[in-house]
Amino acid sequence: MSTKLPVRSTMVGCQTFGNEPIGFALPIFSDQADSPKLTIQEVDEITGRIVKFRPLDYSGTSLMSVDGPSLRVGDEQIYAFLTGAGKINVGPLVSLRPILEQFAEENLSRTALILQIRELIGNAEEKKVARVRMQRRIAEQQGQSAARSFYEGSVLRNAMWACLLAAAPNEKMARRILEARASLSASITSNGTIAFDLSALTQQDQAAIDLSKILAKLLLEFEPEPNARPTTLLSEGSYGADVGQNIEALLEQISRTRRQEERVALLIASILDNPAVGKSTLLRYQGDKAKFADWTIQEIRRLLLNTEWSSDERIVASLVPKLFTRQYPMSRGNLLLALAKHLGKWPAVNEAIWATLGRTQSMFVDWYRKEIEEELSRQAAPKQLKTGSFIG
Repeated sequence: MSTKLPVRSTMVGCQTFGNEPIGFALPIFSDQADSPKLTIQEVDEITGRIVKFRPLDYSGTSLMSVDGPSLRVGDEQIYAFLTGAGKINVGPLVSLRPILEQFAEENLSRTALILQIRELIGNAEEKKVARVRMQRRIAEQQGQSAARSFYEGSVLRNAMWACLLAAAPNEKMARRILEARASLSASITSNGTIAFDLSALTQQDQAAIDLSKILAKLLLEFEPEPNARPTTLLSEGSYGADVGQNIEALLEQISRTRRQEERVALLIASILDNPAVGKSTLLRYQGDKAKFADWTIQEIRRLLLNTEWSSDERIVASLVPKLFTRQYPMSRGNLLLALAKHLGKWPAVNEAIWATLGRTQSMFVDWYRKEIEEELSRQAAPKQLKTGSFIG
């Protein structure tokens, strides 16, 4: 394709001040060898790359011409964003990101446009905030019924689809999810929980999805009750009706636990014991009054949601030495003992605690060493190798 890129200036959804176009517009491409011919890009939703250029039958006169990049099939999708005063920014999303970020920061009142931007380049929290702001704006202007239809309909479904696609272990499954997308749904129940209907997927595809991670990711970027405190995540048919009660009980138990090392160990153990309860509790437990415990909560959340390992146990095992070095030296013995008591029954974590214990000669750990070793040995699986040994 040529470097000549006309851009339509009056597009549905393009916000304006008076007659001045501002916002996203549809890129329309021309070929220098055949200038009257106009085309638009067709983009693969999985790869985000152009798969072909489709002819556009356009007889209008409202086009803005700009020198754009040379394009071919296989290139990244091209966006067009108008910032006013006749300024057109054209290019792939990676090159437009700084422009979109600056525009979002300087135009907070443009709620709908901010939502479009955040859906493209925002992190989970930015998406959540933008979606809630749009829901509230619609409620103010059109009423609660319209706001509910928008938020619990298109926003929730789009967020769910994105989470499912991101969780697909391979491209073939991702494409099957796309094919079934119209039949996949999510809804907010009367008690504020999120229920999924994934019955349109094959049993094999459903089994390949770690639904607890889908739920956790979705809650990070979608607030089930935008005008109230976040509530439990549930999936109909996947977890028992008592999940909500178990979460509340665990939160109460953690809040009543005096030492922060014990609070951390209890929360991690719940994640390994019952992912539905543990991961939902992790998201409900927004922070801890103690610095070490608060850092640990954020780190666990980051690892569980962004690490594509085959088991949560491996993730937790990898976290043990990080927790040890992060903790204040005088409290490291207490930490290893708490981890041994609550996590020692998982072989990979047990092994990680033994290894960490063997790498230190700290007197603060030595005060608890015998008790830690006894706890690890008591909970170890038969014939499990103990690696604890002094190495200086």
